[in-house]
Amino acid sequence: MLGYEHPGGLGDLLNKGTGELTAQSLEGDLIRHQSGISLLMASPTPDPSESTFSPETAGSLVRRLSEAVDYLVLDLGNGLSPAVESLAPLSSHLILCLEPHRVAVALAQEMISALNDLGLGPRSIHPALINRTPSGLQMSWQAVQQTLQKNILAIVSPAPELAYQALESQAAMIQLQPGSITSGQFRKL
Repeated sequence: MLGYEHPGGLGDLLNKGTGELTAQSLEGDLIRHQSGISLLMASPTPDPSESTFSPETAGSLVRRLSEAVDYLVLDLGNGLSPAVESLAPLSSHLILCLEPHRVAVALAQEMISALNDLGLGPRSIHPALINRTPSGLQMSWQAVQQTLQKNILAIVSPAPELAYQALESQAAMIQLQPGSITSGQFRKL
């Protein structure tokens, strides 16, 4: 979406042994985006090395990355693979992104329960609502909050035109229209 044609740095690093994960090897696989952030991107095509890595390798990679940057944001996908189970406790905050629909909220309840079973305290798990449809077609944020018994960290409003423009210009929405409501919601998050 950001216009990088050959991003596979994650697979390269996961194929290295834990002893080979150095600041230099990390630097070579990070992509510098025009916004100033560094990205360690997965391959856009199915790469077995990105789905079969060991929890130890994942933990070592996250520890090395956290030493190299001020803030580390991990997109752990959905589900609780063994690698995700090993990475979740390394995080100071877990943001659980969900849409305000009955099925998504039920799945979020299950995920929160599973994360609590891993020993993560309720203060480290933060739901964020990502709206893709108009508010009249979904649960209210108050209903989601009550169902999950957790405060909603942020609510991102639907902005399909902005999302499309950002995709076409290969920029982040917050770069394209920094003063927009959606950009403000992302900054809050």
